Amino acid sequence: MCALFSLLVVPGVYLLARPHLPVGCSVLASLFAATSLLETVLSHQARPHAPLFAFTAWCLVAAQRLIRAPSPLNIALAAVASGLAEATLHSGAAA
Repeated sequence: MCALFSLLVVPGVYLLARPHLPVGCSVLASLFAATSLLETVLSHQARPHAPLFAFTAWCLVAAQRLIRAPSPLNIALAAVASGLAEATLHSGAAA
């Protein structure tokens, strides 16, 4: 299950990089995240650090969206994303 959650990091990193970088660089950033050795090892060990990486990326995407367009929906998305990051592991409180 941890390995499936850690797959969420790839589109999360792409969406995080896309507003700041060209398409090719955003794809490269998500490729680097997908082939991260630390992410792969933690996913195979079924430790909560791998899903935390994905949930933190999505938390940053939600925060970026909230800053660009404040609305009740974006506030709720940011709250859910940060809640998932914190519920995954105690160090997710930094997200």
